[in-house]
Amino acid sequence: MSRASLFALLSTVPLFIANSAVADRVHLADGSLIEGTLVEAAGGRLRFETTFAGMIEIDLEALAGLESDHIVIVSLTSGDRLVGRLAFDKQQGQGLSSASLGRLSIRFDDVAALWLEGAQSPEELALQEIEEAQARQIAELEEQHSQEVAQLETALVTPEKAWSGRTQLGLSGARGNTDRVALNGKASTRRETDFDRLDLSLGWRFARENGKETENEVIGETRLERDFSESWFAFGGLVLEQDEFEDLDLRSVLTAGTGVFFIQEEKQQLKARFGIGYQVEAFQNAPNEEEAILSLGYEYRIQLNGRLLFTHDLIYLPSFNDPVDDFRVESNAALDIPVTESKAWSVRIGVRNQYDNTPVSGNEKLDTFYTLSLGYNFQ
Repeated sequence: MSRASLFALLSTVPLFIANSAVADRVHLADGSLIEGTLVEAAGGRLRFETTFAGMIEIDLEALAGLESDHIVIVSLTSGDRLVGRLAFDKQQGQGLSSASLGRLSIRFDDVAALWLEGAQSPEELALQEIEEAQARQIAELEEQHSQEVAQLETALVTPEKAWSGRTQLGLSGARGNTDRVALNGKASTRRETDFDRLDLSLGWRFARENGKETENEVIGETRLERDFSESWFAFGGLVLEQDEFEDLDLRSVLTAGTGVFFIQEEKQQLKARFGIGYQVEAFQNAPNEEEAILSLGYEYRIQLNGRLLFTHDLIYLPSFNDPVDDFRVESNAALDIPVTESKAWSVRIGVRNQYDNTPVSGNEKLDTFYTLSLGYNFQ
């Protein structure tokens, strides 16, 4: 290698070292010096990239000065913009070296923002973030709208999936010293959506012993529940009952109120209802009665072993005028035992209690009924 070539190679070493050592410098008011890369300044804070601590932020009020080996753009509070390299020394203070204007003195109080030449300004970055956030929000709303439309279309196409129900029939009898036959049946259906539940049912009991009727009762019921929060709902209901052997031509009970779910799980549910109502009773051999009542009750259901279903409900109906002595209580408990793999057919064992604290003369206060029936569940 010639002496001239060696000299040319060695002359590039200081230049390489100088370029590799290019760095911006932060002079703090306490005399500290930090080297790294200036990113931007906006909102009274400087963002500075360092090799030892990564990205840091410093209040401009804590700075004595800035030096930059990179060209920066300085936006002043007056609206003017300056382009150059930041320069600082203790005698002259903070300045900006501009190729066209020379050295200009600047104060950090007059700086609205500064950033590297070729980079986006803080205002542009903020606007970009706003636009991206708006775009994400619009995309989320469009996705939510698409899901709601799909759910609505599914509900409109297959509304029958909201309906379910059960029909059941029970029979018992005896022949010999006593000839007895007893029948009981019930048909019920429910329409359930994400926000309401409509129940309709019609049940009856009939019995004949030694050629004479001993039971003849028909009960029809409807109730609508509509959710107004995750746990709370409003309800309205109507019960019509006729019982020949309780001297009852017709009892109609209209109730309305609010309710709450204490447990609302797939396999277990507990809810209570509180309301007011109006009761009208027409008797065969006694004066008719009308009165305002309270309505307090609960319903509980739980699935056992993945197949058995136990249900229990109770309702307390006291009179407004005399809630201590004039009241009725009704309760029902049942256990459903599937007899097919699909659970479509099941045997139901049930117990029903009706207590009337002020019955018609000659009637008992408490009636208890036991039923064993075979039912078909549909949906």
